Amino acid sequence: MIYQYIKVAISSSSLNIFSQNQSAGDQISGTLIGFSTPISITFFLISFCFIRKFITERKTKDAIWSTLTMTLGFLPGAASIFFCLFGAIGIITLFYVAKNLKKKQTYVFIAVLPVIIAGVFIQGKNVDYGVRLLSKFDDNNIPIKALMYYRIFNIAIPSGDITPLGVGGGNFSSRAALTVSGEYLLKQPSFIPVTPSYYTQKYITDIYSKNNYGTFVNGFDGGSMVNEPFSEYITIFTEGGLISLILFLAVFFFIIMFSIRKNDPILLLMIFFSFLVLFTNNWVEYIEFSSSFFLVLSYLIRCETNA
Repeated sequence: MIYQYIKVAISSSSLNIFSQNQSAGDQISGTLIGFSTPISITFFLISFCFIRKFITERKTKDAIWSTLTMTLGFLPGAASIFFCLFGAIGIITLFYVAKNLKKKQTYVFIAVLPVIIAGVFIQGKNVDYGVRLLSKFDDNNIPIKALMYYRIFNIAIPSGDITPLGVGGGNFSSRAALTVSGEYLLKQPSFIPVTPSYYTQKYITDIYSKNNYGTFVNGFDGGSMVNEPFSEYITIFTEGGLISLILFLAVFFFIIMFSIRKNDPILLLMIFFSFLVLFTNNWVEYIEFSSSFFLVLSYLIRCETNA
């Protein structure tokens, strides 16, 4: 990953690779985690572990590691994930301000705030990009992700296509559904059939294609997260039904209540960050996210229970 950063910095003649190209971070994805967005999520999750250690043990090395891993989270240039982190920090800030900040929470903001400021500086063009996206949002320019929500709640549910029982696994917007539809296996052998479901064809593939990368759809970059019809919550609801979604959200609710009861701002930050991230894609179906999420969650809960 460091080699990739140096290579991009040389080609762009700038240490701030985003000053020349807001998508430069897509070229920094390491070798094990895949593309830029999962590696950004992974480093942010890892940084929460080091911040937790810094708060507990007050060791300089943990402050350095937390700063390093969070900085590496910013470098890939995943703007949507940056906004999720910023949103999660905003939520817990409001929560603890309402409760009156205590010493433990103050250390969190001391550790995180400088890195956030540095991230805004590093990703200035990506922040501008996000603001421009919001300013273009109107009835004539609807990103595919927003259009997906509209289709589900205004067409699919009223028509009876989507019921509280769901349409079954692999039949709507999951990675399994997109695999059998041919989107993730464009070059598969002829003996592997392309068998998209009725629901995937009607609501997904008619407005989305991986071939849209690099082009503009509805006024938005086809390669942007806002122009992908994916959200873990939508996938769970449409394929697994309402009960599946309620059970899934219940897990977040219980972890949030546990972190509030234990007065653990890092666990709270981690769970709100993950909650927001799942609006952007079907991340639970990516082993990069799932493995990092459960390992970090297990570590943070164990730190609290052993305290």
